[in-house]
Amino acid sequence: MFPRAAARALCLLPFVIPLIPLQTVQAAASVQAKPAPVVAQPVRASSTSYNTFGLTRDVFGYATSGSLGDPSVGYPSWNFDLLATVSFFAIHAQYNGVLIADSNWTVFQSSTFSGLVSTAHAHGTKVVVTLVGPGGGALIDQCNALYNDDTTIGQIMTQLKAKGFDGINIDYEGQNAMCNPTNPGYPPMTTQALMVKLAKDMRAALDAYTPGLYLSIASYSGSASANDGFFNIPQLNQYVDSFFVMAYDMDYANQGAPPLAGCSSFCMAPISPLTNYQWNDSTSMAQYSSLVGPGKVILGQPYYGRVSCVASPAPHARATSSVVAATYLNMAAAISSSDVRPGSYSINRDSDDPSGLDRWDAWWDNALGCYREMYWSDVTTLSNRYDLVNQDNLRGVGFWTLNYGGGASELWNAIQSHFVACMGTTVSPSPAPPQLMSTQVQFTAATTACVNPRYEFWMLPPNGTWRVVQSYSTNATYNWNTAGLAPGTYRFSAWARDMNSRGPFGSAPYTYDSFSAMDFQVTTQPCTAMSASAAPPTAVIGNTVTITGAATGCPTPAYQVWMLPPGGSWSIVRSYSTNADFAWNTSGWPAGNYRFSIWARDTSSLGTGGTAPYTYDTFAPVTYTLGLPNCSTMNATANPATSANRGTAVSVTAAATGCPRPLYEFWLLPPGGSWTLMRGYSANTTLNWNTSGLAVGAYRFSVWAKDAASPNSYDSFSAFQYSLTAAPCTGLGASSTPTTAVRGTTVTVTGAATGCPSPLYEFWMLAPGGSWTLVQGYSSNASFTWNSTNHVAGTYRFSVWARDPSSTVAASPYTYDAFSAFDFALT
Repeated sequence: MFPRAAARALCLLPFVIPLIPLQTVQAAASVQAKPAPVVAQPVRASSTSYNTFGLTRDVFGYATSGSLGDPSVGYPSWNFDLLATVSFFAIHAQYNGVLIADSNWTVFQSSTFSGLVSTAHAHGTKVVVTLVGPGGGALIDQCNALYNDDTTIGQIMTQLKAKGFDGINIDYEGQNAMCNPTNPGYPPMTTQALMVKLAKDMRAALDAYTPGLYLSIASYSGSASANDGFFNIPQLNQYVDSFFVMAYDMDYANQGAPPLAGCSSFCMAPISPLTNYQWNDSTSMAQYSSLVGPGKVILGQPYYGRVSCVASPAPHARATSSVVAATYLNMAAAISSSDVRPGSYSINRDSDDPSGLDRWDAWWDNALGCYREMYWSDVTTLSNRYDLVNQDNLRGVGFWTLNYGGGASELWNAIQSHFVACMGTTVSPSPAPPQLMSTQVQFTAATTACVNPRYEFWMLPPNGTWRVVQSYSTNATYNWNTAGLAPGTYRFSAWARDMNSRGPFGSAPYTYDSFSAMDFQVTTQPCTAMSASAAPPTAVIGNTVTITGAATGCPTPAYQVWMLPPGGSWSIVRSYSTNADFAWNTSGWPAGNYRFSIWARDTSSLGTGGTAPYTYDTFAPVTYTLGLPNCSTMNATANPATSANRGTAVSVTAAATGCPRPLYEFWLLPPGGSWTLMRGYSANTTLNWNTSGLAVGAYRFSVWAKDAASPNSYDSFSAFQYSLTAAPCTGLGASSTPTTAVRGTTVTVTGAATGCPSPLYEFWMLAPGGSWTLVQGYSSNASFTWNSTNHVAGTYRFSVWARDPSSTVAASPYTYDAFSAFDFALT
C-alpha cells in the first residue's frame, strides 16, 4: 500500500466543536512499493524569485471554489506576497472530455475568479486551474475521458485565453489499469500511459499558445517509489514543471505498519509524518528528488487534521467513533471550545516522530461525552517540513487548502520566516565619503521582506580584486579601519540572504538574495612643514628631556623620533604617535652630543618622503648635549643635634644638591677607633643610629654623596662630631600606699628616681622567713601593684631599684644606679 491524496469531492462530515466540514478520505491505493535510490542534487541558483515579494520557493496553494470569495477564509484573507502559485479547484471533465458546468464552473465564470486573478497578478503570483477527471471508481469513464483529452484541452485553453490565468494543474486520480476502448480508433492503453499522453498534449497546447505557461501535476506521495502505479514519474517529468506531491492521508496508509503495527482498527496518527513511519515526508521527497531532481518537487502539506472519540487520551488511541476531518482554523480554536471540560485539554507531540514534532491534542468533550483526540499540523509541525524543503532544496511547499487556513497570521508568518528572500538591500557609511585615511568608517546594511537576514560584506580596493571582509552573520554593520591603506576609491558591496535561503543569485558558496554596492573615496592631506625643540636646553645624565615636534599643513599629524647617540647609529626611539612630545629618560645613556630627527606624517598619509616602511611627510633636526651629573654640595645633620645620652635613637639625614639622582653613603669614627662603613650608597637620605651599648665619648660622622651616573667615589661630603653622654640615676625614694594593710588589701609600691632623664624601675620583695624575689622587672613603670590576698601576715621588705638607659653600668636585672628599701607590715 502507498498513500494517495485525499479524494477531492467526497461526502462532508461535521465536526462537533463545530468545525468547517471537510471531505472524508479514502483508503490508499495499492501498488507494490519499491525503494528508489537517493542521490545528491546540485544547488538551484535561479535568476529570479517566485514572485515580486522575493519568495525563494514555489509556495503553491489549492483554493476551493465554494468559499473562494469569503473575506474570512477566501482569497481576500490571503497574503499574496507569500504565495507563488494559487490553483483554482476545480474544473471537472466528464467521460467524453467535456468540461462540466457545475457549481465550480459558476464560480469560475464569476467576478470572484477574475478578482482572484487580478489580485494574484498584482503581487506576481501565478493562478492556475486544476483539471479533475471522472472519479467514483468507474474505470471506463476515466479511460474515455483520457482518450478524449483533446476535447478537454481545447476547452480549457479557450478559457485560459479568455481569462488570462497562468497554467494548468492536472489532478486525475486513480489506479493503473488497462483501458479497452469501445471506440475502435483508440488502441488499448494503460491509464498510466494515458496520463503521460495527457501531460504531453497539455504541454504542447500551452507552449503553442505562450511558452512558459505553468503545468503541474498532483501525484501520490508513494508514486516515486515505483513506476508501475497510476503515475509514471520519470515519463511525466518530460512535460510538467512541477510535481505537487500529496504528502498527506498517510495516517490511513500507515495503519498496520510500525509504529501502528498493533492496531486492530483505525488508530489516530500523523497525517503527514516527517520520519519513522512506513510512509513519511522525508522518504517521499528523497524518492522524488532522485527521479526528477529537487527543483521540480513540491511537498504538499495538509491544512487539516483528523479527530475522533477515543477510550482514553493516549498516543495512537483507537478511534471509537467516526473519524472526521477538520480545518486548521477550527483545530486551532478547539482549545477554546465551550464543549471542552476545564482542565482536560492537553497538547502533545508524537514521540514516534520526534524530529517531525507532529502535534496531537486530547480533551474530554462534554457534548459527545467522550475523550476526543485530534492529530494535526500546527506551525511548529509545519516549520519542520519547511526546513525539509530548504534542506533538500525542493522547488517548494504546497497546501490543501488555503481556505482551511484563511488569514491565520501564524501560518503566513511561518511561510515568510522560511521562504522569503531579502529584498531591497541598502548599505550606508558613517561618516560619508570622502574621508581622510585612518578614519574609522562603519558600514550599515539593511534589507526588507526577509525575517532572519544575514549579511556579508565585500570590498574591492583600488586596482585589486573583490574579497570578503566580513562573512555572513546577523551583524548588520562592518567597521572599516582605513589606517595604512592606500588612497583611492574603494568599492563596497553588502550582500543579504535570509537564514533559510540558499541565495538565488551568485555561485555557491558565494550566493545572495539581494545586494547593494557603493564607492568610498579615501584621501590624504600630508604635513608640509615641521619644527622641533628640546627642553631643558641642557641636562645631565638622569634628567628627563622633552623633545617636541610641531608640524603644519596637516589636520592630524603623527610624530616619529629618531636618535643618533655618540659613536652610535640612527635608531627609532619612538614610533609614530599623535603625541607631539617625546620624554627622553637619559638614565643609562653616556654623556656627549646627541642628534635627534623628528619625522612628521599625517595619519591620512603614507608619507611623501623616505622608503617604506620608513616614510615621512617632513622632518626637523635637534642637537643636544648631555653632561655628566655632579652633586656639588652636601649637608648632613643629626637629630637630636650635637649630642645625646647613650641609648637614644639618633637619625642622621643627608641632603645633596646639583645632581638629579643623588646616592648617599654613611661612615662613622667611634672614640679611639677607626672609620666604619655604616651603610653603602643608596637613595635613602637617612641613617638611623642605635646608640644602645655604645661607649660614651666623641663620635665623628662623614656622609658622602654622588649622582647615580657619576664615576667618582664621591662628588661631595659633609662631616660632623657627635657626643654620647651618660646620666645615671643619683637618688631614689620609695613608698607604699597604704603604709600598712590587712591581708587581701591591694598595695601600690612607688619609686621616684632623681638625677636621670629616663629612669627605669625594678621591684623586689622579701617575704617573712623567705628570700628576695623579683616581682617586676625593669620598665618605665614607676609603680608595682601587690595583691596581698594569698600572702601570710607578717613583715615584708620591698626594695626599688632605678637605672637610666644611658648608665654605664652593665644592663642586667641585677644592676642599678640607685635603690631604696622599706618594711611593710601585713596583718
